[in-house]
Parts: sequence; C-alpha cells; structure tokens
Amino acid sequence: MEFKSANIIALGSILGAGFGFLTIPIITWFFSQEDIGRFSIYQVTLNLGMILITLDLNQAYVREYYEIDQKEQLLKIALLPGSLIFVITIPLLILSNFSISSLIFNINSRLMDFCIYLGIYVMFFINILAHVLRMHNFAWKFAFAQIVPKAGYLLFLGVMFYFFVDYNFEKLILINVFVLSLSLACLALFLKDDLHKALRAKLDIVKLKEMLRFSLPLIIGTLSYWALVSIDRFFLKYESTYNELALYSVAAILASGVGVLVTVFSNLWHPIVYKWISEGIDKEKILLVNECMVVVVCFLWSLIGVFAWSVVYIFPSVYSDTRFLVVSCVAMPLLYMLSETTTVGIGLSRKTIYSMLASFLALIFNMVINYLFVKEYGAKAATIASMSAFTLFLILRTEFSSLLWVSLPRWKMYFSIMLYYVITFFVVFEKFENVGVEILAWIIAFILVLILYSKRISQQFKRFKLREVKC
Repeated sequence: MEFKSANIIALGSILGAGFGFLTIPIITWFFSQEDIGRFSIYQVTLNLGMILITLDLNQAYVREYYEIDQKEQLLKIALLPGSLIFVITIPLLILSNFSISSLIFNINSRLMDFCIYLGIYVMFFINILAHVLRMHNFAWKFAFAQIVPKAGYLLFLGVMFYFFVDYNFEKLILINVFVLSLSLACLALFLKDDLHKALRAKLDIVKLKEMLRFSLPLIIGTLSYWALVSIDRFFLKYESTYNELALYSVAAILASGVGVLVTVFSNLWHPIVYKWISEGIDKEKILLVNECMVVVVCFLWSLIGVFAWSVVYIFPSVYSDTRFLVVSCVAMPLLYMLSETTTVGIGLSRKTIYSMLASFLALIFNMVINYLFVKEYGAKAATIASMSAFTLFLILRTEFSSLLWVSLPRWKMYFSIMLYYVITFFVVFEKFENVGVEILAWIIAFILVLILYSKRISQQFKRFKLREVKC
C-alpha cells in the first residue's frame, strides 16, 4: 500500500472514530442504561454472526487477489458461501420458532429478530466489499465508507430526538440497521461494475475449494479473538446487570478511540515488516520499534489516566464510575498494538498455530476471571479480566516469537507493563485517596519508563536531529 493511501485510510478511520465518540455521550443522556446494555449485546452478536457466515473468505480473497486475473470470480466465491448459509439457515430458524431476540434481550420480538438477521447479512456484505475497495486501492472511497456509518448514525439519532418523545433500544437498533444498509448501498454503488461482473462470472469450484481450505482453519483464530474481546459482555449480561453492562460498554467505546491507532499502525507496520523480511530482517530494527512502542503505549496509557476524571462532566451521573473503568479498557488496544511489534517470529516461521494458541489461552484466562468475580464486582471485574487476558496475550505472543525466531531483550517491557497493570488495578478498585494521587501515580509511572528507555530515546532524538530516521 502506498503511504498516501495509508494516510487517507487512516484519516477515514480517525474521522469515523470521531463521529462515534460524539455519539456515545448523546445516547447516554437519552437512553436508559438497560437499553445501552442491550444495544451492546446486539453489536457483538452482529459481529459473531458476520464471522460465522463470512468463513474468513475475506482473508482468502486478499491472499488470492494478486494470483489470478479473474477478480470477479474471487468476489463471487467470497460472497456465495455466506449468502447460501444465510438463505438456508434463517428460514429454518424462523420455521422452528427460534427467537434470537429472546435469547440475547429476554424479549421475544419478531421485529428485533428481523433486524438482527438483516444486520448480520448487511455486515457480511460490507466486510467483503470493504476488502475489495482496499485491494483496488480506492483509498478515498474506503475512507468514505468508514465515515458514513458513524456520521449517518449521528444524523439519524438527531432526527429521532426531534420527531419522537419516547426512546428505547429498539429505535437504536432500527437506526443502526438503516445506517448499515445505507453504507452497503454506498459500497455497492462504488463497486457496481465489480458486482455486475461477479454476478455473471462462472463459478470456479476448484478455486472455491482451494479458498475454503485456506480460510476455514482461520475461523478458529478469528472466533477466539472475537470471544476474547466480547465474552465479558455476556458474563455481565447473565451474571450481573444491564446497568453494569452499560458502564462497561461506554468505557469500552471511549477506549476504542485508541483502537484507531491500532488500525493505523497495522496498516503501516505490516508492509514495513514485509519489506524488511524481503531485504533480510535485522533484529535490531524490530527491537527499536518495540522499545519505541513501549514508550508510546505507556504515554497514551498515562494520558488517558491523567484525564479520566473529566468523564464525569460528559456523561450522566449514573456513568460516573466509567472514569475508573476506561483506564483498564484502554489497555486492550494498547497491549494488542504492542504485541504486534513482538510477534514477528511467528510470522517469519509461518507457524500461525502459535498465534491461535495465544488467543485461546488468553480467552480461557479471561473466562475464568469473569466467572469467579463478575457476579460480585460487575463491570470492574470484567475490565480487569480483559486487561489481564491481553497482558497474557502479549506475553504469550512475545515468548512464542522468541522461541521460534530470536530472543529479544524484553524485561524492561514486562516491567513497564506490569507497573501500569498494578496502577490500573488500584484505579479501578478506587484504592487511591483522591484524583490528585491518581494523576501523580500516572506521571511517576511514565517518568520511570522514560528513565528505563532513556538510552533509546536519546539515540532516536539524536538521529532525528541528524535526519537519519528511516523505515
């Protein structure tokens, strides 16, 4: 991917996240905690359904894109299995009187069932077509597709607030499905020629089997990661209350703004790594990126911690505890981003089973903590469980990579992360006397990290002054 295209895509992600960030305070003032909790469960259910019917063929599409000239065949293969699964499964569920809304909302509603099923299928199409845009290098169109759902959602919420007096989660879901459908319409318009060719293309059964052989094993890893980031919501629903789920959901969405950095970093990092691999990778370069990333992660973690108190001025008073939760929720994307710099050995060895194993073990750890503590401590236990799981995820990916490639120095990274883990734990369970002590703890922690990495920071500062910094 060209650097300019990566910047455009990053811009789309950032603007989309910005609109999403504006949406959260608005819905907390107009909707009950129970409604927001239900909406959170709806969102993770849509993601699960999309994963199950996509069969990870979006990854197979990307892998095969440069291998064959008949791109329309690839698109047809990527869309056909999921469409068949949907067309066969949904009528069977309807005929069996199964109600998915009853299962996840405890409310038997045919309208909500329809919205969930339609939302899953629309997200499936959006996922595939977004990858087509990326592979075509239509950066501006891809960025536009990132912005439309969030901006549209904000716009239609405003329309609803103007015309309606009563607000409930059903209206939230109806708006969500409508905006998703609007996004799909935009993507379909951008790719109308590709879709028309795919519809007329002859199905290549051999290529279909080949792509399925590649994609089906990947589902295990994809589902494991989905469960890793979503399972806490289900524990809160079934073992705690919707109010606790709402607190967790709002904190997680606030923290997801940092997730944009993960996307941007991944878009830039992976091409650079592949370039280094082709040139003969130098472990010192990897160590440089890792150590710089530790400093960046700790800076962002401290920054969120220092300003977390301001959340109480944005949300209703019932969400005041969100300020304690957001510092642990932000750990998840930050630790994942850091792990991307330590897992090069797994990619080099092509033994992706180790990545799947790391996800699976972290998931089990997450579930155990949730099972033991969510009933008593609610959202606080859920955020600590997720932070603990991602800490283990980072350690496992790092150790597996060291086992398969070379053992990079990492005690400073582990010390820094555990220091922030302990401070976050104290913040979540309100062990500090006041906000001032919390802020001081975050500042001292970052100063310690700067001291640990002072030599690396000094080297990079000198290189920057000499304009020697290169990828």
